[in-house]
Amino acid sequence: MPGNSANGNESMNYKKNMHQFVLVYSLKTSDPAYLYSFYASRRFFEEAQQVAINFSMCLAHEFVPENYVPEHTVLIMRGDFSGMYLTELSEKGFTIINAPEAHELCLDKYKTAAWFLRNAWPHPKTEIYSADNLFFPCILKPRYGKMGAGIFLLENPESITPLIEKSLTNKEYLIQEYVTASFGRDIRFFFANFTEPCAIHYSDTVSAVCVMRKGTGLLSNTHQGGTMSLWNPPQSLAELAGKIFTASGLTYGTVDFLFVDEARDQFSVCELNSMPGFEALEQLCGCNAARAILSSCMQLV
Repeated sequence: MPGNSANGNESMNYKKNMHQFVLVYSLKTSDPAYLYSFYASRRFFEEAQQVAINFSMCLAHEFVPENYVPEHTVLIMRGDFSGMYLTELSEKGFTIINAPEAHELCLDKYKTAAWFLRNAWPHPKTEIYSADNLFFPCILKPRYGKMGAGIFLLENPESITPLIEKSLTNKEYLIQEYVTASFGRDIRFFFANFTEPCAIHYSDTVSAVCVMRKGTGLLSNTHQGGTMSLWNPPQSLAELAGKIFTASGLTYGTVDFLFVDEARDQFSVCELNSMPGFEALEQLCGCNAARAILSSCMQLV
């Protein structure tokens, strides 16, 4: 167990100092200086200095695998990366966070839904959209989406606007059962190695912070104008969240749930995220997510 002896701590610190932790960020910029102002990368840089690890960061187009020793390098990948590219890096010997298999499970929302179904975890009915399986009311969401972009609520045939028709033509969409009780709100478990008093501890190295997200409309995402606050979940929900996270293979990430009823005692798992934003978690809830994520990454070496 970590921390059982001074020698154990020294050995752990030695291994961490031997490894290089590289944040590789895919952003819509060619200016590497932007990494020092963009919230997430700036916070990783600040916390890496505090924990004194060998840390660097670069934009995706600047990253050259041949410049690193794979077996001594941990790559923290953030942004738009294909599962194939992450797999190629893993096969070269790099430690990838999050692992390619876990990332693909989160990225493909249809694969996520099928995985929930196989494990008999409650999840809204989800199918690949076609004009033949359209029903009302329903949620339309991109199969490969993030931050709530491109999600629509269709209450009746008149809800289908030209914008929605264009979206359905340009991207592969999923059609999902509409859970009325969760309109504009959901529950998120953010898993990493948190040490705050509000954290739910699952092991010596895995904990989660649970929050409720609320929006002014359908979406609860803070990127879409929603708010976030700490929330105390029932034990059964916390246990289910931990089980799903462990099975996913994620090093850090989020598990989101919908409210199934107005009494707020029944829940349905909604989705997983392998590269969640954490600005709202830090600024609105006072949790040091950047430190918690780095701590989780450090446990892999």
